[in-house]
Amino acid sequence: MEKRTDSYASLGRQILPYVSHHNPLLSFASRLMNKLFAERDFSGQEICHVLLNCELQEGTRVVRAVDCRPYEQQGRSLRLQGDHDDAEVVGIYDKYLSRPLLHEELTYLDFLANWNTSKRDGTKWTRWGRQAKPRVLYYFPRYSSNRQHDQYDDFCRVKLMLAHPHRDPNQLRKVNGVEYASYALAAEFCYGNHQHPDDYYGTPNTDERRPDPDQFEREFHEPDLVEEDWLELARQLPDCPPSQEAIDLLGRRDIDIQYDWTPHVGRYADPGIVQGDYWRQRIEQDRLDMDVEDLPLEVRDTLNPEQRIVYDTFVGHFQCGSGEQILLHVDGGGGTGKSYMIKVLSSHLQRLAGDRPSPIWRAAPTGVASHQIMGTTLHSLLRLPVDRAFTELSPADANAIQKKLRDVRYLVIDEKSMLGLRQLSWVDKRLRQVFPGRAADFFGGMSIILVGDFFQLPPVANKPLYFDGPLKDLHEVSGQAAYRAFNHTVFLKKVERQQGDDQAGFRLALEELRGLRLSIESWKLLSQRVQAKLSQCEVDKFDTTLRIYSKKARVNEYNYDHLVRLKQPAIQVMAKNIGNGADKATSEQAGNLAGQFPVCIGARLMITQNIWQPAGLVNGAQGIVFIEAVTAHGRLLKPGIIFKGKELQQQWFIDELKEVADWYYITSDNGWTDNHIAVEWLKQVYLPQTQPEDESDARLIILDGHRSHVSDEWMATCFLNNVYCCYLPAHCSHGLQPLDNGVFNASKAAYRKELQKLTSLTDSAPVDKVNFIKAYHPGPPNA
Repeated sequence: MEKRTDSYASLGRQILPYVSHHNPLLSFASRLMNKLFAERDFSGQEICHVLLNCELQEGTRVVRAVDCRPYEQQGRSLRLQGDHDDAEVVGIYDKYLSRPLLHEELTYLDFLANWNTSKRDGTKWTRWGRQAKPRVLYYFPRYSSNRQHDQYDDFCRVKLMLAHPHRDPNQLRKVNGVEYASYALAAEFCYGNHQHPDDYYGTPNTDERRPDPDQFEREFHEPDLVEEDWLELARQLPDCPPSQEAIDLLGRRDIDIQYDWTPHVGRYADPGIVQGDYWRQRIEQDRLDMDVEDLPLEVRDTLNPEQRIVYDTFVGHFQCGSGEQILLHVDGGGGTGKSYMIKVLSSHLQRLAGDRPSPIWRAAPTGVASHQIMGTTLHSLLRLPVDRAFTELSPADANAIQKKLRDVRYLVIDEKSMLGLRQLSWVDKRLRQVFPGRAADFFGGMSIILVGDFFQLPPVANKPLYFDGPLKDLHEVSGQAAYRAFNHTVFLKKVERQQGDDQAGFRLALEELRGLRLSIESWKLLSQRVQAKLSQCEVDKFDTTLRIYSKKARVNEYNYDHLVRLKQPAIQVMAKNIGNGADKATSEQAGNLAGQFPVCIGARLMITQNIWQPAGLVNGAQGIVFIEAVTAHGRLLKPGIIFKGKELQQQWFIDELKEVADWYYITSDNGWTDNHIAVEWLKQVYLPQTQPEDESDARLIILDGHRSHVSDEWMATCFLNNVYCCYLPAHCSHGLQPLDNGVFNASKAAYRKELQKLTSLTDSAPVDKVNFIKAYHPGPPNA
């Protein structure tokens, strides 16, 4: 019976008593390697890597092997191309010796560490970029640096080979025109008269650090460690991702199998959902105007001097009917009123246009940013490609954009930090095609306002507009030329946004970080917010905040943990594969759509594409659940707001809004209602506010069949208070939409109007809990 292979932990414990105290790390490593060679067989996986010439290690640095043997002893490689005509591969040293005259003074060390020589034509070799780190050079063999050793002459030859430019290995003994009898003599002259960069090959007469010999020492063997112990410890590490078996288990647990999914079947049976055009129908039924709110002319007096410069420039340009193009930058940090300035300018240009369409169009790179300024995304406006190459528009598409932009003279592009050179080039080319009469001008002659803050988010997989390095991509070169055509800039310096004195220190710290001048006070403030210094109660307050991860594995890990913590029934949603080979396509090939994913009631969901931009259904949008009820004669009950979180936070509420103090607020882990929340709303909101004058009178509540409306506690509470429940027939509420069509349609319209007013005063950022209350509380009364 074959002896069980020792684990790494076991081997380590066996050699610990024999580790040298003078150099413990090197001694431990060398002894462990010796034990591995003696105790372990090569695995099948490692054998396959060797046979297939696959890398056995990966790192953030590039490693290059350097053959230090004399030139005539260095090996030659052949590329096998069949039964004959096998080609010899040119080695790296041969490439250096035959380099073009352009690189005559290039040393072999610099050539190995810093140059890209993959192209056959030596004139096209390029030096690595400034950000790239030099290669790590692995020398073999390493000759002795001891002057008394017989290898010292070879050691000097390697030092000369690395430091002196040469074309013939026999020239290495010739230094400053004098040929020496040996490499050692030539190197001694070089040491005393030349200064060269460190080649990390060694220093003369310096003993190399070598492991202690241990092949004759006795070793103490302890019993094997139980592998399960350290494996269990490894599973407790925070970076241990969930296994695929654990993810697949969601939907097959006892809680999943025992749950009755019947009431959910057919709830969303709209034909549009089945056919995939539900949102297209909704958008056509409820067209939302993209024009901003009509503001009186007196509002322009609220603009600060810098904002007024931008306002007067474009209003005056429009009033005089000038055909001259304006290409303007508007820069400013957070809270300097960029969005407010855009809104005032857009409103007054609309007013000046009279019955004609608005002469200004607002756009941004992302759906969230464009929604904040009541605009569109650049991709939807100009039909720019997302994950494919740029192509010219068809005549039909070009005519459609021409019709849309026929009366537009000014294009506002917000969040310019997220706009790259390639995208700006596409905007330029597209507008030239749309306006062929001025195709010789940048952007087809249209005036452009680039608004934003370069200190904010940079573009994804694209060079930023301010990039000044060498460019090879023609689109980037074209974009850089278009960017340099902007010849005027206005800086907004005054912070207009006020969010309370309690955040003044944090805002000051962000402003100092922006200018790389962090003060001691701000450093102390930020140091107090390190997770290790916070109590567990404080850390739990961030449990429901949005996370940003750089790898999908971490995203899957967090989502899995989130679903498990909900302790709700889950189900696996399977994709419908249409087309040949669709079932075998990877997630990347399917636009990052998963073949299957687990979901449960109460799970956090986020929109990942722009569905209905004017309504705020854009990429990255999340929602807040609230419960409302209206009496038969139109009286609105106090709303119930369900915030996502562990407990209510004082900073979510503002003292100025006394009207919302008596609203019903509650939190849940997922931001959704449940049995407990529904009963609490019944007790705290519905029963007190619908109390009849005669206590013997009954009350009627009309509601849908949500599971929280049919719990035992709900039914008992209604029975004890003489409340009759009238349930809508199953699956009809989705089709009829009685609340939307009856009372909430006007309320939602009023909320959108208030939200536009609010977001015009702030920068492009998601609506948080505070701003939600600000925007929603005037809506229902105004409706």
